[in-house]
Amino acid sequence: MLTRKWRTGAAWIVVGFTVVWDAFLVMWYAFGLTRGDLSWGLLLFPLLHVAFGLVLTYASLGMLFNSTVIEVSADLLRVATGPIPFHREVRVSPSEIREVRYHEHASRGYSSSYDLRAVLNSGEEKNLLRGLGEYSEVLFYTSELRSSLGLSGTTKKSEASAS
Repeated sequence: MLTRKWRTGAAWIVVGFTVVWDAFLVMWYAFGLTRGDLSWGLLLFPLLHVAFGLVLTYASLGMLFNSTVIEVSADLLRVATGPIPFHREVRVSPSEIREVRYHEHASRGYSSSYDLRAVLNSGEEKNLLRGLGEYSEVLFYTSELRSSLGLSGTTKKSEASAS
């Protein structure tokens, strides 16, 4: 079993931004309520900001508390995220897996993120992990999964983009 925690240095930046964003919105509404003349404009204007704040808060909680667990047994490869629901659980029979590869998402030459994928006997690529930030991390997970699944050969990069 492999466990990957989501809490990174970048998570703390997002959490800090979220706290400031949400605090501003709380102050906005508190100001309007304490004045006693809460107009419709004052109430409705920040609704898109509130929606964005809710998304930020959910993402921040996921970054702080979630982890991804990869379990390999004779009859099942399972990738699950929790405790806060974020991604669907992935379940694949090891006998259906031909290869484990990674796919790089380059970001204008500044940084990259990586997905870990299982190539099935049918040729379909199934995402196992998304958004790995370090190349060494994707190589580690690829190597560990290949070893656990009894796959031979070397680590390969996916050529075609698949979801």
